[in-house]
Amino acid sequence: MKENKDKIIIIVVIILAVSIFIFAKVRENASQKKYYIVKNNDNSITSIYVGDRDIIDKYYSEFIAATLYDKKSSYEMLDEEYRKRVSYSEYEEILQRLSESNYYDDEIKEYRVDEEREYRVYLIRTKNGNEYAFKEKSIMNYTVYLDFKDLK
Repeated sequence: MKENKDKIIIIVVIILAVSIFIFAKVRENASQKKYYIVKNNDNSITSIYVGDRDIIDKYYSEFIAATLYDKKSSYEMLDEEYRKRVSYSEYEEILQRLSESNYYDDEIKEYRVDEEREYRVYLIRTKNGNEYAFKEKSIMNYTVYLDFKDLK
């Protein structure tokens, strides 16, 4: 009888040990699946090249939109030296003259990029003959001239 009790105890201990081992493995597998990341295109990086024409289009459209919706902020976009020569009232007159040629529907006809030591200058001429210059000190840090003649 004592032999049977010993066998039963050993069998119960073995069953408990196997059950604990199986439970631990199931729990470990469940926690690993929780942090498993499936490889797909959502986890990839795509390189994009931004050329001079892309930058010119961005600066030009930002400035034109500012002239239409917030003239004060568009005036502040002008280069500081240029603003010293053109008062806000003169700037409004310039915009009025530009409005007569529908500058807001104008398109870029030609452009040129000049590399200077401390900045880049994007010179733009539109189909209506309007001229703009964007003096870029760093990406998205630029000022505007409304013609080429006063550009320094």
